[in-house]
This record gives sequence, C-alpha cells and structure tokens, in this order.
Amino acid sequence: MSLIIFVSGALFGSFLCLASERYCPRRSFFASWRSLCQPPSHCLTCHHRLRWYDLLPLVSFALLNGRCRYCRHPLPLNLLLAESGYGSACLLLYWLQPDPKPLIAVLWFSSILFLLATIDMRLLLLPDELVFALLWSGLLLGEYFPLTDIRARIEGVCLGFLTLFLLNALYRLWRKTEGIGQGDMKLLAGIGAWCGWQLLPSVVVIAAVLALSVLCCQRKILVTLQENIPLPFGCYLSVAGWICFILNNLISYPLAL
Repeated sequence: MSLIIFVSGALFGSFLCLASERYCPRRSFFASWRSLCQPPSHCLTCHHRLRWYDLLPLVSFALLNGRCRYCRHPLPLNLLLAESGYGSACLLLYWLQPDPKPLIAVLWFSSILFLLATIDMRLLLLPDELVFALLWSGLLLGEYFPLTDIRARIEGVCLGFLTLFLLNALYRLWRKTEGIGQGDMKLLAGIGAWCGWQLLPSVVVIAAVLALSVLCCQRKILVTLQENIPLPFGCYLSVAGWICFILNNLISYPLAL
C-alpha cells in the first residue's frame, strides 16, 4: 500500500508541476487549466512530443540519466524534486493520518499550497482563485481536525489578513513603498482558515526565518545580488503553513498560543 501511495503521489506531483508551469496570468484561471491538455507534454528544448513511457515519475528520469530521449538536453531538476517530494509527502501524510476523509482534506490543502508556492517562485504572483479556494475549503473542511474549531478558523482569516496589512502599512510609512503584497495577506488569511489564529504567529516566524535563511545563502553564493529584489514570500508562507498544520493537527506538537 505504501508503494501505491508513493507512486500515486509522484504522479500527482508531476501533474501539479505541469499545472504550475502552464499557469499564465494573462489567461483566465480556467483557460490555464485547459492548457494542461493542449499542447500535449513535450520537451521544452526540442519540442518533441513525449510518449507515455517518457512520463513515468522518477523511473523515466533515472533510465534517461536526467536527459531528454530525443535531444539529450538535461531535464529540469524541479520535475524530479516535485515528483519525489510530493510522493514522499503523500506517504508521510498517509502514515500520520490513514483515515480517508481527513487524509483527502490535508492532501487538498497540500496541493493548493504547492501550486501557490511554485507559481509565486516563478511569477511573484499568488492567483486569487487558488487563495480563495484555500480559504473557503479551510472553513468547510476544518471540521475534520477538531483541534481547531470554526470560531478559531474565522478569527484566523481576519487576523491573518490584518497582521500583514498592518505590517505593510508600517513599512510603507517607513520606506515610502510597498513591502508586502496583497497576495501574501490573502494567503495568510487562507492559512488561518486551516490553522486557526493560534498558529499564525508560528507561521509568520517560520516563514521569516526560511526567507532570511535563503536570502543569506543567496548573498553568500551571489556576491553581486542586487538590493530591492522582490522576494516570493508566499512560497515561504506556504511551507511554514504546511509545517505548522502538520505538526499541530497530525503530530500533536504544541505550536498554538
């Protein structure tokens, strides 16, 4: 059963990676989803259509030594990371929560956060359709996780948005420019709908630590890193929200206030 869960997760991780790559803000959200079927999967370098046996998660990458079968150009590493990472995450969630209904709910939560994080990394954008899907599904599906009641989740929505809104207002007074995007505010509200207001301080702290750690590593590697480069903070909020939700609801590690 564990092998089936891992392989299914790897397949779905590959699909989510494709959905993220084909999302285009100039098209409607539903038009972007239709683009998952047309054009068919192809090599981004030689544009050769890929066969089904070229799309087997992890296996194809290993058999082809990480290169396109037709032009031998290196395959994107993010695909390997998405397949292995999402497959491992699904397996971990199955071990922690084998009950089908809560498991499906947390997989939905994980999938939306994955899409939001990868789209934000690529485009510095958090689509409203995904953010609001995260928010409303958190209010509706949170009943499967009794540690957070509906009142705490509603308060989490309000506090999540207001926290970053006020921080941005203070930053704007200090630097005369925007410091936090509205997408990040709405994303934290969506995370609050799942985690409740009690976990939001931990989410913000972990996200800030992750962002600063990555920024410091970039400055070590790229000495000429320019200042005032936009930071995909939504990516770090997504990771932090997922970590806090799993620790609090599935592992029962105390993070809430």
